[in-house]
Amino acid sequence: MARRMSAAAVLFLSTSHPFPAVAEAVFVPPHVTVAPIGGARVTGQVMGLTGSELQLRLRSGRSVSVNIRTAEAHGNMPMIYKGEFLQIQGSMAGHGSMMAASVIRAKSAPAAWSPDIP
Repeated sequence: MARRMSAAAVLFLSTSHPFPAVAEAVFVPPHVTVAPIGGARVTGQVMGLTGSELQLRLRSGRSVSVNIRTAEAHGNMPMIYKGEFLQIQGSMAGHGSMMAASVIRAKSAPAAWSPDIP
């Protein structure tokens, strides 16, 4: 029985390079929106969480109030627990508060954190 192969498979098998270049695709579910590049970015420890507001203590010791409603609505965040470390991207809303577009986990060592961008 003969097997049919796609053109991509034939091209891959016929290449003379030991490690052919392979393009990788990333699947993004339709309900997830990608956070815009730019804006503010802060990293710190969750000190409290009430509804859609969390208090984040930055490496400088300063506290920032973060509204996570937008990130939550777009599926751009993990489950959040008091005491864990997060990196938040979004926009500063003034008076020490921030609107989060995306929330990701961060390492527990501040030395490993990316610089904050106000």
